Amino acid sequence: MITREWPERGDLVIIKIKRVTTFGANADIEDYNKEGFIHISEVSSSWVKNIRNFLSEGQIRVAEVKRVKPDENLIDLSLRRVSEQQSKRKQTEHKREKRADKLFEKLCKEKKIDLKETYQKIAVPLIDEYGELLTALENIAVYGKETFEGVNIDKKWQEDLLTFAQDNIKVSEVVRHGDLTISSTSGEGVDLLKSALKEAQKITGKDIEYISAPKYRISASGIDYSEADKLLQKAADAAITYIKKHGGEGSFEKVKV
Repeated sequence: MITREWPERGDLVIIKIKRVTTFGANADIEDYNKEGFIHISEVSSSWVKNIRNFLSEGQIRVAEVKRVKPDENLIDLSLRRVSEQQSKRKQTEHKREKRADKLFEKLCKEKKIDLKETYQKIAVPLIDEYGELLTALENIAVYGKETFEGVNIDKKWQEDLLTFAQDNIKVSEVVRHGDLTISSTSGEGVDLLKSALKEAQKITGKDIEYISAPKYRISASGIDYSEADKLLQKAADAAITYIKKHGGEGSFEKVKV
């Protein structure tokens, strides 16, 4: 649930193309009830002769917020700045956010309490701790009360959330993510990095996402978070061991996304 009135520069947002013109397109920005504009120069990294070869009314896309001027009711958007991987990740995150919002609305409706006030008191602390609400609810369903360690939520609410999550969240497979940082100053550095990443990929069986040199995002799945975490760490250790064996450096940090 978005609590800000306006998006911020650099945000990735889900948009629906509303109107296509010769020099750009207007789009509705989901979650903000705002309209943004995409100049033709921000449609694609390749040359755009005919914008309609790239965009059409009703299309759902992921855009980066390039500029925001609330006093002018202006939001400039860019499509060319969003990679395919970023787009896929944002769409996945958005689906999870929507599912979490519906679940939380259901909880508030059952308890006959105010949605916005309860969201601030209960959902926001969970998001601060776990990165997103659905991840928090999944953790509650799997791990129970230990999920609330370090989260400032009243014990009565902990009991209510525990019951609700276990009744409504069915976790068949969970995914964990982490940022792997590896580097090499060797003349064969590029090949060594590729080989190190392959060592991690052999273990997880999942694609590795390039973030920005020297950082890569790796993912692992399991029937529960413990299993996924162990597999993720094993993959990271394999890559780091390989790169260090060949004179490079490496480190790993789990992320909550």
